[in-house]
Amino acid sequence: MFAPRTNGPAKVILNNFLSASMGGIVAVLVKPRFLHQHSYVNQFDIATMCNGIIVGLVSVTSSCDRIDPWAAFLIGSIGACFYTGLCWVMEHFEIDDPVEAFPLHMGGGFWGTLAVGIFDN
Repeated sequence: MFAPRTNGPAKVILNNFLSASMGGIVAVLVKPRFLHQHSYVNQFDIATMCNGIIVGLVSVTSSCDRIDPWAAFLIGSIGACFYTGLCWVMEHFEIDDPVEAFPLHMGGGFWGTLAVGIFDN
């Protein structure tokens, strides 16, 4: 009926780690350039990296035990892009969210829900 789970906890830890790290890397590289906030003095924003890590974790939470590591890599990267897009929408409509909780959880949750159907084994 169901395939037996092999290395369940190790797979969950690996997928969470991959998605979180890719979310942080992509967010810190893409968001400042997309929102035109990039400067050569302050190149990397630690708050953006932390938010990217969180959005990577939110994105992969619903499917972390049912996907392959390459899919966790993509889910975290695309989750950071959803986060960046929603940050742009909030800035465009002048919505005040100092900790960016809405783009984190809405973007990551929406993409994570879609990712289950796309990447589930």
